[in-house]
Amino acid sequence: MSVKVNPSWLTVLLCYALMFSIVSAWKEHSRRWLVVSYAVLVLFAISGLVVDKQVNRQVIFYNYPSCPSVQFVEKDGRSLLWSAEKRICPPVQRFLDAHGLKAPSMLGKLDSVGGVVEFASRKIVVYDADMWKKTRVSKPLVVDILYLNRYGIGKEWNWEKYFIPRLVVVDASVSNSWRRRVLDALEARGWPYYDMATEGALVLKEQRP
Repeated sequence: MSVKVNPSWLTVLLCYALMFSIVSAWKEHSRRWLVVSYAVLVLFAISGLVVDKQVNRQVIFYNYPSCPSVQFVEKDGRSLLWSAEKRICPPVQRFLDAHGLKAPSMLGKLDSVGGVVEFASRKIVVYDADMWKKTRVSKPLVVDILYLNRYGIGKEWNWEKYFIPRLVVVDASVSNSWRRRVLDALEARGWPYYDMATEGALVLKEQRP
């Protein structure tokens, strides 16, 4: 997963100043402008050490098949992490390092609110077949995201008994043979889906009202 770093206004200003001084030095053959160019270049290098660590409130579905992970990130940098392996996997650590964030709190089976996590204006289900087959619902729950991975997908695909999802996210950890069957089952139900094996990681920022 790539991490996008937005340049600060100071960095942009220094870029323009550097280009202007270099062009002026070249046109006028002036040492004065050459010195200015060096000075701006030094300032630019220093400014590059200052990284904007502000993050958006977002949900990240990491594309790392051996360790399916979903991170719920707050604006202040605090976050919760669901990990099938119950550990911080490499792409999660890279995101933390890039933004200078502390380690996230770990989530278990996400059964504190009936298996549904409400975060960033969305209702998200990290599906666990074993948990849901023991759960009784009077009618299907309308959820924004139904997340399927190889650890919780199960063998009985009666998802419509429990959910009406706006989007189904199929993790890349689902094997190729099973993935085709899962995608066919979703298409048969007319449910939109996001296939991480072909589309990569998915980042959902907070929806504005």
